[in-house]
Amino acid sequence: MAKLRDTFIEISAANVCVYKMRGKVYLRSKSSLTRKRVLKSKAFEKTRKYAGKMARASQLASAIYREFPPAKRDRSKYQAMTGMAASLLYMGLPEDEVQNKLKKKKW
Repeated sequence: MAKLRDTFIEISAANVCVYKMRGKVYLRSKSSLTRKRVLKSKAFEKTRKYAGKMARASQLASAIYREFPPAKRDRSKYQAMTGMAASLLYMGLPEDEVQNKLKKKKW
């Protein structure tokens, strides 16, 4: 099966994936990893846990970022806020405390 994407063409056959990107042809073996395995397997329990915390961190940062005037908004600022929120959540701080720390910080 072939797929045409913005930057490359991908062809999958058996257990090999062939694609051309930026003028070069690449071959790689297909991954055995599936969505179902990531969502169900015990091996990915931490991945799911941290992904959930990152999602919540993004929501907390987004709520504060939206309060900024449009002239002060910057993607890197939002990313820094999300990273800080995620780190605080990973340390076990409650969400309201994380939100307060984000509001108090001078961005």
